[in-house]
Amino acid sequence: MALQNADTFPLLNHAEFFSLLDKMRDSFLLSFLLSFLLRGSPLHALTYSTTPPPAGGIASSFEGWASSAGIVAPKIRIDDADELRNVIVTADVEEGEVLCVVPRTRCLDLASLAVDPTKAGASPCERLAPTRLWASLDWHERLSVWLLAEARRGRASEICGYIDYLPSPASFEDGLLDWTDAELAELRYPPLAAAVREQRDSIRRLLEALRAGGGADAGSVTLEELSWAQQLVLSRAFASDINKGERGATSGAMGSRAAPDRCTR
Repeated sequence: MALQNADTFPLLNHAEFFSLLDKMRDSFLLSFLLSFLLRGSPLHALTYSTTPPPAGGIASSFEGWASSAGIVAPKIRIDDADELRNVIVTADVEEGEVLCVVPRTRCLDLASLAVDPTKAGASPCERLAPTRLWASLDWHERLSVWLLAEARRGRASEICGYIDYLPSPASFEDGLLDWTDAELAELRYPPLAAAVREQRDSIRRLLEALRAGGGADAGSVTLEELSWAQQLVLSRAFASDINKGERGATSGAMGSRAAPDRCTR
């Protein structure tokens, strides 16, 4: 068996292909690579972690927090028995049935900022990104900075339980952003290597923008923190329609990626 992406790229024989898959087995690359090849969008979801959450009942802790936070999901629960991040259905589901309702206050929801006249255009994290800087950022940069700001608030954050369940910075240590140029060259796909370098540069530019025009807390932000937040956003943010007829709640969302009519988890 031999694989070839395009006429200009070298072939991978059977042994080389499975050697590469074995190297990717415990990293985020395999899932991203499939997404990249199928969707052709190198910056949409550059890296994400399949690392299981830490042991010690974190799934139960998350579900306990979710219940106390007003998140309603009576027919689904988290199951990490196979050391994967799984959600299972515990009862029959009718067509069109809502499985999860999340109060908008428990979301990082860019759309809600746009539709709320008291928040329109204003930064939700002034101490990191004042409104003037916030307005200049792309959607994924805004969510990354906002997520980082909430993580720094600790238990005071409205989404602290969700943040606790997210992969830790250590789980991204084998991600593409940390690969050397020599390791990236082993993929034999220059567009992917170029996409990795582009995302590295994008995160560095965001860090420079924070240090140049950020708020009181921006000077202490590290590249590692920002990379962590950016990778989480690019792997977990999703767009969905917001039901403006229901005040204070949005179905099936944990955060948001685009204003004014879209939302994310």
